Amino acid sequence: MEKRGVSPLIISVILIGFSFMLFITFFSWSSTLTKGSMDSIDFSPKVLDFNVKWSEETYNDCEETVNNYCYVLLVENKEGYDVNYQIITKSSLGVEISDGYSLKGHESDLFVVSYSRSLGEDVEAIVEAMS
Repeated sequence: MEKRGVSPLIISVILIGFSFMLFITFFSWSSTLTKGSMDSIDFSPKVLDFNVKWSEETYNDCEETVNNYCYVLLVENKEGYDVNYQIITKSSLGVEISDGYSLKGHESDLFVVSYSRSLGEDVEAIVEAMS
């Protein structure tokens, strides 16, 4: 009596087909999984809630020099997360952008902002969120 097995070529074809079927099943399952999580992310721009006030009482912290004027701002972050922002000093004579500042969620701080005398004394301070 002769015992015969399955040809190695047939077994190879079956294993490759089974592996391919597993790959297709996993790929389709993972794409539906990530599609659902991506749909729940809100990519719309956010309006940040923070207050900025001119700080008269701390104006003495401002050290004006021959080349610079300065002012002090109280910035309050009313958001529950960290916010990075920049302060833009603007006048009819030009614009200066300060280095970036950051505040943790629900934190406030005083910031001394120096700017060039070439902008004059009548300036506007703009606080702008950075990405």
